[in-house]
Formats: sequence, C-alpha cells, structure tokens
Amino acid sequence: MKRIVSILIPLLFCASAGAQDFIGELATLVKGAKVTCDYTYQTVSGTIFTGKGSAVLQGDCYLIKGNGLEILSDGKTRWTVDPIGKEVYVEGATAFNKIIADIDSFLRGIPDLKYENGVLTGTVQFPGEDFALFCTIKNVRRDSPSSPGEFVFDTSALDKSWVITDLR
Repeated sequence: MKRIVSILIPLLFCASAGAQDFIGELATLVKGAKVTCDYTYQTVSGTIFTGKGSAVLQGDCYLIKGNGLEILSDGKTRWTVDPIGKEVYVEGATAFNKIIADIDSFLRGIPDLKYENGVLTGTVQFPGEDFALFCTIKNVRRDSPSSPGEFVFDTSALDKSWVITDLR
C-alpha cells in the first residue's frame, strides 16, 4: 500500500493540471490550493489485486482513503491507519518527499502516461518488483486550502485497544 501511495500522489499532481504540458506546470499547480480526486489501480501482471479510493493533496501533505485504510501525512510524518483492525503504523514521510522532489523524472518514466477527457492513466513498474500497477485518476477538483490538522492523525486520543507501531 505504501508504494501505491507513492504512485498516486504524483499522478494526482498531473491529473489536476489538465494541460498537454502538465509536467512543466506541476510546481505552480498546487501552490495555495487543495486538490482532491478519486483513484483506482490494478496489477497488470502476476497476482491480480485492485483498489480504489479518494485522495486529498495540499502541498506535501496528503490524505488517502481506500481499501479500508487511511493514510495521512503532514509532510514529515506518515500515519497508516486501519480503523477496523485498530492499528496505526507511524513513520517518517521521506519516500514521498523524494518522489515529489524529482517529480519530473518520475513522471517521464511512465511510458503510457495519458490525460484524456479529465482522466489520467498510466502504468508504473517499480524497480526490483515483479508487478506493475495501472492507475486511473478522475473527478479531480481544486479547492481552497484547509487546516494542516486535516493531515495529522492524533494517536494520543486512541484507547488501549489500538496497536501503535511508531518507527520514527
């Protein structure tokens, strides 16, 4: 799921640009804005798995909901929350920040990246992995910025039935 997040966030940047030269417009697109969308993904080889959900992006912060999980990041920390299993996995957000820092190279490495009729699609293959994911981003909306608190998960409010794994 962490790798899927790393794919979806850069694709969300692209989908919201809505222009032929969307890669060049990435830096200015989300300044002062919040971008939301719906997504789907499916493996294209090996064991088949699929997923769908929604995503919110604001600067280097994000909130992704899908397949029973919620993944939040304030740009420094990432919380992966399983509300049904009452588990929270906390870690640094460095993997996402590296992708955003070199978004141009990441996107140019997606050979079938396409934007048509408000839908962005592309297949991503991870180095060293035997599977690729075909992703679709649609229903992209640009909204007013929200409070940074939307992208933080407060573990101190949880009761003792929750399992919190903090790897920071």
